[in-house]
Amino acid sequence: RRFLADAAGHDEWDVGLIGAEPARAETIAFTQHYAEIEATYLVPGGSSLRCASDVDFPSSRVVVSKRAAYALWLEANLRNATLQPTAEPGLAASADLFLAAGRFDALAGLRPWLLGLVETDPRFAGARVLDG
Repeated sequence: RRFLADAAGHDEWDVGLIGAEPARAETIAFTQHYAEIEATYLVPGGSSLRCASDVDFPSSRVVVSKRAAYALWLEANLRNATLQPTAEPGLAASADLFLAAGRFDALAGLRPWLLGLVETDPRFAGARVLDG
């Protein structure tokens, strides 16, 4: 099984809905933006982190879904924090990794999804979604 971005050079599709990102633009011709979805971080309730810019410090460990457009952006833009991608792409995998290890400072994701975790998943009771 090939992911949408991987199939770009193999004549498997003509139009796709995929996040624009510089590395992907090497093989994909993107249109003007058709939607903007904010990505941010979820932190445990007791965390001292208050806004997204607080996450990028030297010993910070951030879980991210492998191959997500925001993961590619974080790889290029975080200077101090360490990213821990999931073994396989997927939002559920990133939530599970964040909870299982118990040694991460933040979970990166799309704001609507992170807010949904806080509101509906009891495993995230007390967690906060950061602004900025």
